[in-house]
Amino acid sequence: MQLQLVEVRDNQMSTSQLVLFYINEGKVSGFDVHPSLDYVLITSSTGKIYVFRLDTGELIGTIDAPKHAQGCLIDPSGLYVVVSVPALTTVFPSNGLVPTQVGGCNERDLSHTAIIMFEIVTGFIAAEVQSIFDIKEMKFSTDGRYISLGSNTGAVSVWALNDHVFFNVHSTL
Repeated sequence: MQLQLVEVRDNQMSTSQLVLFYINEGKVSGFDVHPSLDYVLITSSTGKIYVFRLDTGELIGTIDAPKHAQGCLIDPSGLYVVVSVPALTTVFPSNGLVPTQVGGCNERDLSHTAIIMFEIVTGFIAAEVQSIFDIKEMKFSTDGRYISLGSNTGAVSVWALNDHVFFNVHSTL
C-alpha cells in the first residue's frame, strides 16, 4: 500500500509527490498527520502504528497495537494517538489463565468496539474506553478535552479525557 501526499497551491493540488510511505507488513488501516507537521502515523492491520518523518519518509519508531486495530487519530497536542479495536470473540482459557497479551492490551471479550489511546513517545497505553456501539468515526475537540465517537447507525457519543491526560494535553497546547 502506498500513500501520496500532495500540496495545495492556488486551489489546485500539486502534481509532484512530496513523500511516499511504504509499510511492508499488512494493510494500512488508518493514518494521521501529527499537529507539528513533522510526522505521519500509519496504523497497520498487523498490529503496528508506524511513525515516519514527514520530510524524509524515515521510519523513526513503531507502537505495538492489537492486530485488528483500525483508524489513527492524533490528539491536538500531538502527545497521544487513538485507534479503534473492533469487538472480539476471544474465549478465556478453561484453566483460568489470563488471555495472552497483544500490544500490551488484554484480548478479552469485548461486546462493542473499544478505543485505545497510546502515548506517542513511549507507546504506553494512556487510556481505554469501551464504546456502546461499533465505531465508524473518531474526532477530538479542538481543546483536546473531549473525543466523540460516531457509529454506522447515526449515534454519536462524547467522552471526556481523564484529568491526567487532559492536563498533559492542555499544558502542551
